[in-house]
Amino acid sequence: MVIQIVLAKDNLGRLFLMAKGQEDEIWEARSHLSRLGFVWQPQKMYWYRNYDQETVRKLMDSKHVELTPKVINQYQQDVLQLTPVKEFMDTFRPDMLMPYQTLGVETAQKAGNFLFCDDMGLGKTAQTLRIAEELGCRTLVICPSTLVDEWGSQIQKFTGSSFQPIYGPTRERQAAWKKATESPLHYAVFSWDGLRNEMDLKLAQAYCKEGLIIFDEITKGKNAQAQRSKAAASLKARRVLGITGSPIENNLKELWHILKLVRPELFPNYQRFADMFMVLEERSFSGHKFMDIVGYKNLEGLKEMIAPYYIRRLRTEVLDLPPSSTVVRTVPLSKQQQEIEAFLLKSSQEAFKVDRMELVLKYFTYGMENFISPCLLPTEWEPDEDFVQEEQLKQLILDANKEPSPRELETLEILKESAPNKIIVFSGFKKALVRLATFVEEPISWLTSGVDVQAELASWKDGDTRLLFMTSAGAMGHNLQEKCSMMVILSSLHNPRMMDQLLARISRMGQKKPVTYYVLDSASQIEQKLHANTAEKNVLSENVFRNTDLAKVVMCR
Repeated sequence: MVIQIVLAKDNLGRLFLMAKGQEDEIWEARSHLSRLGFVWQPQKMYWYRNYDQETVRKLMDSKHVELTPKVINQYQQDVLQLTPVKEFMDTFRPDMLMPYQTLGVETAQKAGNFLFCDDMGLGKTAQTLRIAEELGCRTLVICPSTLVDEWGSQIQKFTGSSFQPIYGPTRERQAAWKKATESPLHYAVFSWDGLRNEMDLKLAQAYCKEGLIIFDEITKGKNAQAQRSKAAASLKARRVLGITGSPIENNLKELWHILKLVRPELFPNYQRFADMFMVLEERSFSGHKFMDIVGYKNLEGLKEMIAPYYIRRLRTEVLDLPPSSTVVRTVPLSKQQQEIEAFLLKSSQEAFKVDRMELVLKYFTYGMENFISPCLLPTEWEPDEDFVQEEQLKQLILDANKEPSPRELETLEILKESAPNKIIVFSGFKKALVRLATFVEEPISWLTSGVDVQAELASWKDGDTRLLFMTSAGAMGHNLQEKCSMMVILSSLHNPRMMDQLLARISRMGQKKPVTYYVLDSASQIEQKLHANTAEKNVLSENVFRNTDLAKVVMCR
């Protein structure tokens, strides 16, 4: 019995493999096809699977199938096109990988372009470096600017390969690109934001066109309108790897943009992707009409289509970490905070005649600042004709007590209780940390935008500084677990995956002590709305990347 494998295209223009032959022969071969990853299509009565090199390779070795010349030619062209040019010896130290990491590497090698979506703290960097070393090609790492030096230390730790960090003034960057390209060096490490510079983008393309790109924290490319996202999408290499511990942060539109960087052939058209997996409704805001995502559908189909191209494991599945505990400290709002919030909610709903506070970003942001301290709100802004109570609100802010708010007092108490242990204080608002610092009577290191990250971390890790004040600039990629096991969340992030990123800074491989998180909360309506939104986003991410029993439609609101 021999069945034929042919190459076909679906209505999105994607290549796929289809088993053809007599119906009884096809049916008899079903167990063999299943082992090769083929899926039965009952509506059209054939077995199929997305076209990929590994499947063709297995089919070529099979005695049960006959490959058409078209499939073989296509395969050979793809192998030639996608194989990076080898220039360097493999210097990776394989004994440093754990078994689950080795499995991740093997899975990615079979798939080609791939997404590492393991939970934070599971060593995704090490897995991508293992692949880069085996390929032996020039490797361009695109990462957040605060992690350029961290990548250099990881390359040194796991390999003996040459690398070039690229940052600084224009002349220094040009010299670094020239050294990386002409020497050549195995790794060039550059920032997402740096891609917005046209000169750097051209030099980055020249370096990596025959090799590998690693997009670290690939969700930085989730906004197609952002200049850095457009620049990243324009980069072409023979192999692409993406790294993220948070593959879905807010909605499926972001996932589509991420997949476009790694596997653009899967869903080349966004509108078709939206029609297949999203429930959309037309809405109007400030005179502008837009399509709003109100739900999702066919998530099982989406999960099946992307399954071969990513891997995700949780820390609880593969690591025996010390226990972690979350201590929620609920603090009351002051009378002034309550009055300000009431003004914000009423004016928001009157101005826009909606109950969805997330649409009214201005008032929603003010509300998040207010439940920390009313002193964080601006006393001056452009007049808003719809905000009829603006002057009353301004006066409330001006009259606000400049002493520590209830939440700030609670934070100061935690800092006293935690002595002499090192502890991190997090807030998404840098000005909230700056204000809190005025009430602290001991040295503070800062992991925020606009600081010398390496110097600040050295002062905290190896110096006498006990406190590390950190914003979202430090929530990704940094390894802080060796020196610290305590964190205060002054205000929670309303993005569940970013929150996971934050918590994983100290609960990750290498942590030796039990971890404690102090989470500050209140009865604020806005803060409780944040919690509800976070829970809804979490359901979507877990449904696509973890759960097997999916509802037909998961409603967002």
